[in-house]
Amino acid sequence: MRMLRYLLALAIGFGLTSCGESGTGSSVSVTAPGVRLTSFKVEAGKISKAQLKQGLQAAADTLSAVYAQVRKAHPQLKGHLRGMFHIEPDGKPRIFAEQNSEFTPAEGKSVSQDFIGATFGGKWQFPRVGNDLMVTVDFELTPDAR
Repeated sequence: MRMLRYLLALAIGFGLTSCGESGTGSSVSVTAPGVRLTSFKVEAGKISKAQLKQGLQAAADTLSAVYAQVRKAHPQLKGHLRGMFHIEPDGKPRIFAEQNSEFTPAEGKSVSQDFIGATFGGKWQFPRVGNDLMVTVDFELTPDAR
């Protein structure tokens, strides 16, 4: 039943793609060492700009720590982590559907897998938003970002 709820939330999110707030990283500025939010879109649900910034900053900070670890094995790693989050009303990420991420070198893809592990390991979350939320993101990874 819970999985059905998630799938329904994803379907609703895709169906409402024209209804959410979107912008570049400049409308909600989020950076961390080596990580910069280049774009986002609230696909479904409601969230204040402050809550959105807080949640995306927490994601960027966690991604930055993961990126720093993976760069130890791949110092030139750069690219984009892209996907859609399903955030529960209590702020916990329940789904991350990666979409069209790009990494150079290709072996750096482990940054994505490690970020997903950290996400579902409870390393970060959005603030309590009170409703289901779907957000697409594009995080740029580059050694000189910040």
